[in-house]
Amino acid sequence: MANSRAARWIYLRLSQLGLLVSRDDVLWCYHYLLGREPESESDLLSKIHYRSFRALAQSFTDSPEYLQGRTVSREDVLWCYEHILGRAPESEIVLLSKMHYRSFRALAQSFTDSPEYLQGRTVSREDVLWCYEHVLARAPESESVLLSKMHYRSFRALAQSFTDSPEYLQGRTVSREDVLWCYEHILGRAPESEEAVTSFMSTRDFRSLVSFFLESVEFAGRHPSSSDSPADVWKSSIPPDVFREALFQPLNPQSLTKQDRDYVNLHFERLWHAMNALADLSPSGGRLIDFSARSHFSDAMGKLLPDVEQTGVNGVNYELDDYAHLYGESSFDICLNMEVLEHLIFDPAHMVWSMNRMLKTGGLLFLSTPNAVAMTNALHWMNGDSPTLWNQVIPGKPYYERHNRDWTPSEVVRLLEENGFTVLNVYTRDFYSSSHELLPQHSRDISYLQSHARHTYFGDTICVLASKQESLTGPVRNTWLYADQD
Repeated sequence: MANSRAARWIYLRLSQLGLLVSRDDVLWCYHYLLGREPESESDLLSKIHYRSFRALAQSFTDSPEYLQGRTVSREDVLWCYEHILGRAPESEIVLLSKMHYRSFRALAQSFTDSPEYLQGRTVSREDVLWCYEHVLARAPESESVLLSKMHYRSFRALAQSFTDSPEYLQGRTVSREDVLWCYEHILGRAPESEEAVTSFMSTRDFRSLVSFFLESVEFAGRHPSSSDSPADVWKSSIPPDVFREALFQPLNPQSLTKQDRDYVNLHFERLWHAMNALADLSPSGGRLIDFSARSHFSDAMGKLLPDVEQTGVNGVNYELDDYAHLYGESSFDICLNMEVLEHLIFDPAHMVWSMNRMLKTGGLLFLSTPNAVAMTNALHWMNGDSPTLWNQVIPGKPYYERHNRDWTPSEVVRLLEENGFTVLNVYTRDFYSSSHELLPQHSRDISYLQSHARHTYFGDTICVLASKQESLTGPVRNTWLYADQD
C-alpha cells in the first residue's frame, strides 16, 4: 500500500512538472508525425511511459515508418504553388510531376531553390492595396500613387517602405480591426465585450497597442518567456529594491568595482531571479557550491540567505580540474551554475560530472545559460543580423571570456541527463533590455514564429532545475556534442 501511494505521488508530481506525456501528446505525434491514427487504444497507451514530450516525439521520428517517408499529396503541391510562388500551376501535368517527392520538406525546398522563387518579382497591385489597408489603414490617394509603389522587387521591401514612412511612424488612433487583430493573434481569443474593444481604440498607434498586449499579464501567462517576475516559478519573492541594496552594499565596499556595477546593472533581472530560486531551494539552509561565484552576488546571498553555507569555485579550470578533490565529494546540497556553460571550449561534460560528484544524492542544481533558440535570436536572423545577443569580441581578454557556444534547452537537458542528473524543470525567460525593446516591434513576426515553431522556449535565457540521480565514474561524452577523433 505504501509503495502504491508513493508511486501515485511520484506520478502526480512528474505530471505537474510536465515530465510525463499525456494521451493528447501521443495522439498529436500520430496525427502530425505519422499522419494516421494509432492502431489501437492499447498501442496509444503504451507510448505514455515517456518522461518528456521530446523523448516521445523522438521515438516517432526515429521509427522506420517516419524515416521511410511517403509521396507528397496533390494538396501539398498546390500549397507550395500558392504560398511560395504565389500562383497556380501551369497545368495538371506540371502539378502531378511534383508528386514524386518523398517528403513535404523536399518538395518545399525544390520550390524555394527554383529560379522563379530566387529571382523574385515586382509586387502586385493587391500587395500595395494590402499595405495601405493593413499598415496605414486607409485607401491610396489615387491610382497613380498606388502604381508608383509597384516598382519594389519584393513584398518585404514594399512593406518596409510603408512602416518607415512618416505617416506610419507618427502614429494614429487605432481601428476596431486593429484591436480585434491583437486579441486574435496575441492573446488567441475573442474580446470579452464590445466595451473592451472600444477601450483600446484611444491608443494613438498600432505599435503602442501591440506593446500593451505583449506586456499584459494574460500574454505573460500564455508565453512563458515573456515574464520577468520570479513569482510565477518560485514561491519566494524577494523585493527587487531589497535585492538591489544587498548587491550594491557589499560586505567589502572596495570589492565592488565599476566593472562589477556595470555587470550588475546589465544582469540585474537574471540575478534577482536566481536569488529567488535559491531562497526557494534552501528554506532550511544547507551547503551550496557556487560555480559562478562573484563577490557581489555572494555577499548579497550572505545577507538575504544567512543560513546557507556558501563555497565559491574560483581560480580553477572548469573543464580540467578535479573539483571533488578540492571541495569534497557528495558534500553539497545545492549547486549554482549561472552563465558558465556558454564559455566552455572543449569539455563541458567534465564540468557537469564534477558538479554531480560534489552534490549529495538528491542534491539540486540550478543552472542558467543564454538560449540559442530565443525569439530575439530568430528576429535578428530574419533581419539578416547575427542571431546571438552575445557575440562581441573582447580585445585583450582570454578566449574563455567570450561566448564560445550557445546552447538550446534540449541540449542542456540532454547533457545533464547523460551525466547523472534528473531534470525537474526547464524554462526560459527574457531578462535583457534588448529583448524587451525588440519583441514589441515585431508582433507579426512573433505570431508567425510561435505558430510554426516546434518548441516553446523563446526567452533569451535558459533556466534548469535538476537533481542528482546517480553517481558516475566519469563524464559521458556522446557524439551529438563531441566530434569523433578516430
